[in-house]
Amino acid sequence: DKLKRLGFKIFVSNPRNYSGIKKTFRDIAKIFDVKSKADSIIGRWDKAVEGIEANLKATAKLKAMFVVSINPLMLAGENTFLNEYLKLCRLQNIAADSPANYPVFSREEILKRNPDVIILPKNNYDGKKELLSLFPEWKDINAVKNNKIYAISPDLFFRPGPRFVKALQVLYKKIWVSK
Repeated sequence: DKLKRLGFKIFVSNPRNYSGIKKTFRDIAKIFDVKSKADSIIGRWDKAVEGIEANLKATAKLKAMFVVSINPLMLAGENTFLNEYLKLCRLQNIAADSPANYPVFSREEILKRNPDVIILPKNNYDGKKELLSLFPEWKDINAVKNNKIYAISPDLFFRPGPRFVKALQVLYKKIWVSK
């Protein structure tokens, strides 16, 4: 409000999903009068997303948890752009039933929900050994038993913007291509 009173034009964006990211991109393109360039870029994004969805169409869904924080143990809920990665990669979010966008779960609740896939925001990750040093009781979780623990770059994944599709492609390849 203070900036508006000073005469500045303000643009606010808070995308919550892939559609919101595209809307923000188009809105910025309109401000800078480069709408056709934005439409072309978004067309390429959509083609990449549609390709992933088509490749996974007949694939059975796996239960997944997208960890946002280890301490406290916070997951991405249903109404977040992080959940969009899961949906597009044919993964069922174990935190989708939570009313919170970023619910905190107990270690025991993770045992009950037994994810097939665990996605961790870590740049340097030492695999199953590191996870079990933090949560030894998770040794019998499907994701741990089957070594389906994937480290992702928080820098790439945690910013809802133009790199969303690149992040989606990275996750798709980690989970489905490099089995």
